[in-house]
Amino acid sequence: MTTSLIRPTQSHVTRTGRHRSSRPRALHLVDLENLVGGEIASSRVHDIWSEFVRVVDHRHHDLSTVAVSQRHSATAFFALPSAIRRVVGKNCPDGADLALIESVDVGWAAANFGQVIIASGDHIFAPVARQFRAAGLRVVQVVGAGRCSAELYRACSDHRYLSNSRAAAPLRPIGLAS
Repeated sequence: MTTSLIRPTQSHVTRTGRHRSSRPRALHLVDLENLVGGEIASSRVHDIWSEFVRVVDHRHHDLSTVAVSQRHSATAFFALPSAIRRVVGKNCPDGADLALIESVDVGWAAANFGQVIIASGDHIFAPVARQFRAAGLRVVQVVGAGRCSAELYRACSDHRYLSNSRAAAPLRPIGLAS
């Protein structure tokens, strides 16, 4: 018995509509513990990730890297989609942050992306944000339930706020003069 596929006749109709994104490819660096405000529960992670994807207009050609400490890795990673790059940091202050920063090369990012999205409010990301901007990348900060440092806020070109966080309205970063 032979099986053959029947293909409909191909007509050369020009497709109309939006075919390509006008937004540059983005590298997403997500400090999940800061984004959720330290509350690593499966439902909370899922809700925050859904909001994050909507707020930043996450596209299929973007690359996302999510970092958490070892103690939160199983809960966090099982709640996230499978196509995300995962980074596990040490169980110490800034362990996940340092692992996330070490996971990316600024030169490689500049050669492969048009913008970087840093989902954190931690001041530890300010120097790398400045390096990305110096390399010609647009740097967008996403503020969630964690606190927002003034140093990181000033180092980024643009800011987005998650409505699913503790602050439904944009927060004033810590340390900014009134």
